[in-house]
Amino acid sequence: MGRLVVGARGCAKGGAMSADLEDVRHLLWGRSGGKDPVFRSWSQGFSFSPHEPTALVQLEGGPCAVLAAVQAFILRSILCQRDSLDWRRVDPDGVDQLLIDAVTHIVCQAVDDLSDRAYVLVELPTQGEGIEAYVGPDFFHEELRVLPLETRAEVRHFFATHVSALRGTYGVLLLLYSLLASRGPANLLLEVNDPSEPLIDPEHGYGGQSLINLMLTGRAVSNVWDGDRHIDGMLLRGIERQSEVGFLTVMERARHCEVGACLKSPRQPVWLLASETHLTVLFSAESRLAGDWAPTEQARRVFRQFDADGGGFVPRALLPDVLAALGMTADGDFTDVLCEQLDPDGCGVVLESAFLRELCPPSEPLPSSFILYHYNGLSGSAPDGKVVYRVAQAFLEDEQDARSYEERPPVDILGCLQTKWPAIRLRWLAGAPPSLN
Repeated sequence: MGRLVVGARGCAKGGAMSADLEDVRHLLWGRSGGKDPVFRSWSQGFSFSPHEPTALVQLEGGPCAVLAAVQAFILRSILCQRDSLDWRRVDPDGVDQLLIDAVTHIVCQAVDDLSDRAYVLVELPTQGEGIEAYVGPDFFHEELRVLPLETRAEVRHFFATHVSALRGTYGVLLLLYSLLASRGPANLLLEVNDPSEPLIDPEHGYGGQSLINLMLTGRAVSNVWDGDRHIDGMLLRGIERQSEVGFLTVMERARHCEVGACLKSPRQPVWLLASETHLTVLFSAESRLAGDWAPTEQARRVFRQFDADGGGFVPRALLPDVLAALGMTADGDFTDVLCEQLDPDGCGVVLESAFLRELCPPSEPLPSSFILYHYNGLSGSAPDGKVVYRVAQAFLEDEQDARSYEERPPVDILGCLQTKWPAIRLRWLAGAPPSLN
């Protein structure tokens, strides 16, 4: 092969590994550069369960940040085709198309908000179409090549002609390197809280929150709250827009973090569920559980941007700013009347509950009962070793009649879901509840 040739927009093609890919390697693995056994655990392809045609199988612990996210976007594609696709009986060609759709979306959304970058696809040409043998981190990185592309159609065509590489030993890593190279090391360094902390834990091999967010939203921010925050003089970046698929975590149930509406209320009823050590996926065919934000959700999100302490209220003096952020009139007469309605006792604060009740019409009510499906890609976590979707009947109670939040289990699936639906109850239709781990 020839030496390095500088291609479009600073990318490299042909020859030796580009400087961008060297930076990507450092961002992913830190000083270790990716060493066994962690690198070996990430050397997996996208393979599907023989017992559930659209469910990915995770061979070892580690790469669930990629595999669960790709699974979530496969399910997103399924739900977008729900009227024309029997998703429990998809043939192999249909499964390939779902995988191609998912990885194309993941890579492209990382570039779509950038004006000066190409899509950058990473390949391992010396291994040919079928990448089966494990060759180790040094050989892998020495042989990587990049291909700059200009359009989403070109990206999809690339993945369509490299399906066997996606399914081969390095499929997960080739997608991951393509994603980071497309976003660009300079952008990634601006997004993460701590640039010295690798995206993959060098000791335990799990993907950090920045990597999870990059997979879900195209931005490697380190926090799951809505928008950016200034804390102790530091700019900490959060999620800036409603995601296609969502994210819930037991860490919020334990009060260790705050998941904002951008991730908690996605456009499609698909959520990654995070335990302390693993990622699984929850989804439903019930469209009323998700969708474009209703006025109430949008108003709540804007209100909380001005609720700096998370106390459920804002100072009365900030009400004109809240209204302006919602695109509503904030002239003096209207604001004065509204303030009298929202703060009749003259306490100087506006409560979130009163604000939403006054300004937002009731949205379409959630169903009182619906079906949920849970996916865990680790066969060792399945009671019979078979990776399949587990089914539950969900019930939403009146929150005033529900038991105390503090009495509920904190670290199982139910405790995770109660961070979004505090009054939810589950009845699993076969066997014990599935594991989050």
